[in-house]
Amino acid sequence: MTHVRGEAGERAEDRRSGISPARIDRPWLAAVLLVVFAVYLPVFRNGFTYDDRSFAAAYTMMGPNPMVVGDPSLAEYFTRPMGYGVEPLSRGFRPLTVLSYAMLHKAFRSRIDPPVRHPDYPEHTVMQEWTDPAWPHHAANLLLHVLGTLLVYALVRRFAGAGMAPLLAALVFGLHAVRSDPVCSIVGRAELLAFDCGGLAALLYLSAWDRPVRRRAKLLAAAVAMCGALLAKESALAWLAVPVLATALLDRGRGRSLRESLWRQRYAAAVVVLVPALLFAGSYWNFLGRSGVADSFAVTRQANPLFHLAWFERLPTAVMVWGYALGKTLWPFSPASDYGRCVFAVVGYGDLRFFAGLSALCALAGLGWWAAKRGQALLLLGVVLWFGFGVITANLVVPIETIFGERLCYTPALWVSCAVAVAASRWPRASVLSVGLWCAVGATVCVQRGFEWHDNGSLFAADAERQPRSIGMQMNMARVARLRIPPDWQLRERHLLRILDLDPAAYLARSELALDWSDERRLPEAEQMLAQAVLDVRRDPVEARLFGAEILANHAAVLLRQGRNDQAFLRYQELLAADPSPELARMAWNALLWLLQERGDGAAVRGLLDRAQAQIGPTPALDVHRALLACVARSAPEAAEQLESKLAALQQVQACLFGWEVLAKAWNDLGRAERQRAALEQGAVVALRLDLPERARVFAERAVGVAANSLVAHRVLLWLAWAGDDVAGARQLLSRAHGFAPGDPQLGVHVALLELAEGRPDRAAALLGRLLPRMPRFPELHRAWLAWGEALLRIGDTATAARVVHRACAEAPAMRVPLGKQFLALHRRIDEAVAMRGDRGTRNR
Repeated sequence: MTHVRGEAGERAEDRRSGISPARIDRPWLAAVLLVVFAVYLPVFRNGFTYDDRSFAAAYTMMGPNPMVVGDPSLAEYFTRPMGYGVEPLSRGFRPLTVLSYAMLHKAFRSRIDPPVRHPDYPEHTVMQEWTDPAWPHHAANLLLHVLGTLLVYALVRRFAGAGMAPLLAALVFGLHAVRSDPVCSIVGRAELLAFDCGGLAALLYLSAWDRPVRRRAKLLAAAVAMCGALLAKESALAWLAVPVLATALLDRGRGRSLRESLWRQRYAAAVVVLVPALLFAGSYWNFLGRSGVADSFAVTRQANPLFHLAWFERLPTAVMVWGYALGKTLWPFSPASDYGRCVFAVVGYGDLRFFAGLSALCALAGLGWWAAKRGQALLLLGVVLWFGFGVITANLVVPIETIFGERLCYTPALWVSCAVAVAASRWPRASVLSVGLWCAVGATVCVQRGFEWHDNGSLFAADAERQPRSIGMQMNMARVARLRIPPDWQLRERHLLRILDLDPAAYLARSELALDWSDERRLPEAEQMLAQAVLDVRRDPVEARLFGAEILANHAAVLLRQGRNDQAFLRYQELLAADPSPELARMAWNALLWLLQERGDGAAVRGLLDRAQAQIGPTPALDVHRALLACVARSAPEAAEQLESKLAALQQVQACLFGWEVLAKAWNDLGRAERQRAALEQGAVVALRLDLPERARVFAERAVGVAANSLVAHRVLLWLAWAGDDVAGARQLLSRAHGFAPGDPQLGVHVALLELAEGRPDRAAALLGRLLPRMPRFPELHRAWLAWGEALLRIGDTATAARVVHRACAEAPAMRVPLGKQFLALHRRIDEAVAMRGDRGTRNR
């Protein structure tokens, strides 16, 4: 006889005792829900974190999110993938989830036009473009989780009756640490919505059988809820079997056979199961046809190394990971937000890890068999839920976008609550003690995760330490280190090198490390690193399609900085053949044109210009090339004027330097010395801003040769002198420049730098404090801000020095690596000085 008490038994007991067990449960249930709510209160202070910034935020790094901030029709939510317009690698069919983001945006948007610095982002190192407050999204997630806890209580009570069993089951569900990821992350709403809608559908279906009153209305509502679950996330397909299965198990406890129960449910199952399934299948088929993701979608081997393996090859690894997930549901106290290829290696059938995972799954299956034999309907339901939901996301039937994520265990881990409820019915005292201790630890972890999900910096720092073999977390932490105030370049390099230790073929880490080395002028090492990255990315066609063009562009840029123009030319040609993004295509065409211009091959430039314009359309850069050809062909004033106006309007790029050289030569041929000097000065400034000191020096010295009183050229030469620690050269340049521009404020800055170099920090601090706050920002000026902080530190004004360093770094998050390392070193010295002063004050007290 199956052990199912159910609501019928409760009602009989109510009539005998006059007291409803459900009524006794109400204060305890309210306490459980309040505890779950209180544990996750820290999420209200969190911002958009990790994937939230790509999928849920109204404004992303890629621009406005059209599915959130736009005004699409309702039909477009059913034909566009999640992340449409901002995340090219997404294929998620989750219209209800995305619609919830849009609805909250419309209800709580800040009505501030981007870009603004958003208070929900404590990193505030870059100008943020998220204008919506994040707390409404977190509130929605938390309320959905509390609702899910309530639904678990109601579902378990259907099998075990009121009392301790459903209360403990609900408590375990609400405080299970493996569920912290979907609750704390806004994109986890897909899991929450799918669970709540599916659980509500199951309860409405069961209620329709237990209480025939308004049965049709309940079944219709159950069908609507089931449709909501399927539209929230694709893995909710397993919910289709839950209402019928749960009813069959309850009927078995009442003496009905499985066949009799299924026949009795045939019409209700058609409404609640078959109709939503057909509607979902039609919607998903239409989505695949209209969105095109079936042909264009790809998954990197870092995200899921099993995606491109045949079923027989991925089976042992999938079983191993599924067994690991089962272990996480029992011991979830070390959660992490990212797993990947180096965390889970691809294993074969003879690997012990495969047998360990298989053994864990077989043990749970055996527990389900025992439950079926002993009539433990609730435990059997929990085991079936684990296998039914888990098989969809375990890369067994079809490969998914990730090899493993704790958020995928949100619904399958319901089996633990079912097992706890069964144990509480048999051993109430022992269950209360053990489950109470387990939930106390879980609550502590959930509170901790609520704080860790505050922003990307805190999340990535925690998970990079907790999951050191996660390449994704190491890469994220390296990028956060670059955005810190001041940028922590040493920490960034340590994480990138850690990635290469884990995976020597990690081409993205090689590329980013090489670009940092290039900024430090370690050009040979950077070029070798990028050359290896090009070879690594080409080993996999999918990786080459996704990232090959980016790696080629970085390699070509470093080759240009080395002066290896012919090799750079070949790389840019390969880049165009790799079907790059429009931005990379424009950059490659422009680079090829500049290289041909420097060769003096006018015919090739004209042919390439026509091809470039046909492919990328008219751009300011192409207009510059046409003006350049005209200026080279005839040194006429109108041609030079046109070239000058085009160059001045073009963004400063390395290739522009040749344009300024041609313009200076044209003005020289026309006998216009002043215009020649201006062109040379502009070339010197561009070269300095691009960190090309030798070319900047050549331009500046030529400008001084044309006009000895060239103030701009002297400024450039002074900055170059300070960069090379040439104090004597800077003193000589200053004395010469003061002869024709005594009141120039930028020369005053250089005087302050000289005062500091000669050991007079008080004068330097006073002069820089008077000049710098009123001067317009430009990249070289950050050396002066660094000197100001150094002067303040030397005279003991550590509070002002800290403010100066913080302000300078906040206004230049993308400063080059050598200068960033100097700021970091100064910041640490200031911290040490403050700490020493604090210790000294403590000793004095």
